Amino acid sequence: MTTILTNSTIYIGENLFGWSPKVTAPEIEIDKEEIKTGYGKYELPKGINAMSATVELTGFNKNVFKKISNPFGEINMTIYGSLDTYTNESLSSNEQVKLVLRGSSKKFGLLGELEQQENIKQPIEFSVSAASLYIGKTEIYAIDIPNLIYRKDGVDLIAHIRKNLALN
Repeated sequence: MTTILTNSTIYIGENLFGWSPKVTAPEIEIDKEEIKTGYGKYELPKGINAMSATVELTGFNKNVFKKISNPFGEINMTIYGSLDTYTNESLSSNEQVKLVLRGSSKKFGLLGELEQQENIKQPIEFSVSAASLYIGKTEIYAIDIPNLIYRKDGVDLIAHIRKNLALN
């Protein structure tokens, strides 16, 4: 059995931007605090390190460029794909995969990579403050750093922190 992700589309805000041949989703890196005892050391989780994502856009859209070139502007991006599972050569199942990102531009080219007779390729790097991953209609992961949200498989892992800080 082989599972592949195919046919991704990107929405910026509510508008379909187009297709992306390459997306690098954020990596979740847990920040740890080292605790020393008389016998040794161990680490406890204390938060999440900064996240980033990279999207390679195909083509150039001046309205999208206006959004991504504003370093103080928020960008909401939704990436849809088809998660296809094959048994031998036969397509045995497929599900929608959806990655929702909120953040701001971190790095972008003024016009992208130009090559005669080819579409413009424009890799854009984003600082990500919130990310959610869905497979089918099921939320797998949701992290929203400014709003202290961290859910895995629908379970809120830090509700107690918001309660202790009187944020609920």
